[in-house]
Amino acid sequence: YDDETKSKGGWSLERIDPDNLSDNSNWKASTDVEGGTPGKENSVAKSNPDNIQPYILKAEIINEYLIRILFSENIAASILENTEYYVVIGVGNPSEVKAADTELSNTVELIYDKDFDIGVVYELVVSPDIKDIHGNEYGGDPVFFGQMHKPEKENIVINEILFHPRSGGSDFVEIYNRSDRILDLSDISIASRNRTTGSLQQIHRVSEIPIYVQPADYFVFTTDSASLLRSYYVANPENIVVMSEFPTYPNEDGTVVLLDNEENIIDEFSYFESMHGIFISDPAGVSLERVDFDRKSSELGNWQSAAQTVGFATPAYQNSCYRHTEEVNEVFALTSTTFSPDGDGYDDVLFIDYKMPDAGFVANIRIYSLRGNFVKEICRNVVLSSEGRLTWDGTQANNMKVPVGPYIIYIEAFDSNGKVYTDKKVCVIASQK
Repeated sequence: YDDETKSKGGWSLERIDPDNLSDNSNWKASTDVEGGTPGKENSVAKSNPDNIQPYILKAEIINEYLIRILFSENIAASILENTEYYVVIGVGNPSEVKAADTELSNTVELIYDKDFDIGVVYELVVSPDIKDIHGNEYGGDPVFFGQMHKPEKENIVINEILFHPRSGGSDFVEIYNRSDRILDLSDISIASRNRTTGSLQQIHRVSEIPIYVQPADYFVFTTDSASLLRSYYVANPENIVVMSEFPTYPNEDGTVVLLDNEENIIDEFSYFESMHGIFISDPAGVSLERVDFDRKSSELGNWQSAAQTVGFATPAYQNSCYRHTEEVNEVFALTSTTFSPDGDGYDDVLFIDYKMPDAGFVANIRIYSLRGNFVKEICRNVVLSSEGRLTWDGTQANNMKVPVGPYIIYIEAFDSNGKVYTDKKVCVIASQK
């Protein structure tokens, strides 16, 4: 009806132009005071010719040799079933074409003698000789389709999240394909967890149509691409996926969950507003970025505030704080001996990477000045994984900034069998605002 009042009842829908049989934008709520015009000319009657070109809404592989195509409107089956009107680049014409209905149809199946390989994106070109019932030629671009690998745990990861947008903005979640496979976003849903029960809720499929994610691709999900483009630089705007429904992610804390279509968890990240750096006085409009997508989402120190120099978010491209973890040859190693926690997004945090010889180690790490004065305890009796990363943000125990200069990191790790590792590292805080 396109009219909230009339959609509640008492009004008929009328065809605008009786010569337009395509039904594209050719119906409207009656404007007659009686609520309809049975037996006489429609109250909304006027010329409304169909000038809209048909195009393909969806192309998908049903099995190894069959493609199903959904057009935007009905087309004569006699036209649709011409095998010469369809070409898959590198494969050729189908051996047979079957329309879903014998006269008019918007669905057709292309049958090939050759199987389509898994993980390959194919290009389908459709002839302009395919015309709708009013003679409008096919006007769509070539269509890409494929039988993609199914997403598996952690081959797509949550890479960035904005859960506290500025006024007028909207949340977004960014993902990254860290696998060597082409994956399909229509096989993925996004959800949240109930803050009381922990159960999954607000599960929404990312896309109803195939969207192919190449290895090392970034994609961002949101409900409002316009506000995203206004607020941030987006290097790859074509990698924005606009969803009609989106989970609610509270400003204080929440959980982002990626699922496959059988609701198996692919990746999950629980955030807190306090995860933002101490230099972020107002977190509105500031995203949390993953430091290293090869590290676990839940790993301590693997998330940071996006840098001010990039506008506080990096939707659909590499994170401002990205830093790949190098191979650790020592039990404990610093990724850099100098850092500058000044909030500019570069070297704001000191990373302490570790690789333990066995499982079950517990660590205590403290910071001291060169004179031996206690500064801060980074962790106390923390159970370590086999390898991972810890961080220091350059603050004292009272969360105030420490002065510029050198500091000693005292590390102690032990297990229940009596094995003990102790180490001292020296780092330098170079500058601060």
